[in-house]
Amino acid sequence: MPPPPRSNPWRRLRHALRWCRIGLLLLLLVFLLGALYLNQVGLPGFLKAPFLAELHRRGIDFQYERLAWRWHRGFVAQTATLRAIANPRGPRAQAAEVVLSLDWKRLVRSRALEFASLYIADGRIVLPLEEPGQAPDECVLDRVSAAVRFLPGAQWEIENLQASFGDATFQANGTVANADELTAWFHPRAGKDRPPSWRAPLRQWIALWKNLRIAGQPELRLRFHGDARDPQSFVGLLKGQIDAAELPQLSLQNLRWTVELNQPVPSAGGCGLVLRLNVNEARLPWADLRDAALSARTALHLTNPIPTRVDWELTAHQAQAPRTGL
Repeated sequence: MPPPPRSNPWRRLRHALRWCRIGLLLLLLVFLLGALYLNQVGLPGFLKAPFLAELHRRGIDFQYERLAWRWHRGFVAQTATLRAIANPRGPRAQAAEVVLSLDWKRLVRSRALEFASLYIADGRIVLPLEEPGQAPDECVLDRVSAAVRFLPGAQWEIENLQASFGDATFQANGTVANADELTAWFHPRAGKDRPPSWRAPLRQWIALWKNLRIAGQPELRLRFHGDARDPQSFVGLLKGQIDAAELPQLSLQNLRWTVELNQPVPSAGGCGLVLRLNVNEARLPWADLRDAALSARTALHLTNPIPTRVDWELTAHQAQAPRTGL
């Protein structure tokens, strides 16, 4: 009787490695097909639910036309609208694309779904300005793009926010502590004092801006930081320039300015404001000025944008009274 054939351990190892290779290829194929489905078709319902729940936890109502996941970017929503759940008629943002990236470290460590950042592209922000009983009015920012990083402690870091208002371009960078309190600015919670209305002052400043006859494209750049629990804690620096601007009986050429918010002022209360303005030429009712510089210090209140006292100083390299030639 012939002896039984000896098993070859190398043959068994080759078979095992072959099946491992086939299994890995199948897993890779499933992963690629899943990624292709999420990218082209969008997220299925069971994956959308935790995504929307996290946004609702932050007080955000999020509507979109299509929601997909892309491994190198995160959640990508197309034709999206964001607004506060507590105040559906309040400010709203619309964007051709909104990208939300996950905090992967927290997801792996505690299995909690949280967002690390948000990016808006080709957006539009609408701020309703009417008070109850007034005719509809709004401030609209177009061509909005911005990146927002969500840091620990409800702190938001806003990076390279760009927008346009009419012919003017606007850029801003800043941080907001306790950012979850921002909704109280537009819809106060029960049991809390109503914050001062910002709508009436903003309407007056917009009306003044629209009355200016401006040449060229104005540029505005803002840096700021503050705590959303206290609107008067915000500190900011606004810089801008205009080639030319005209009002009745006023003409300015090559206008440049800086505005410092919440600087010390002689009067108490409100937000301290320091204005520094330089113009190459200024035509005023009482004089024509060249290389003029204006420095002003005042306090502003949210309920009244017209200051009660202004300390100012005006200097000019050359001044000439009109008609008299002096």
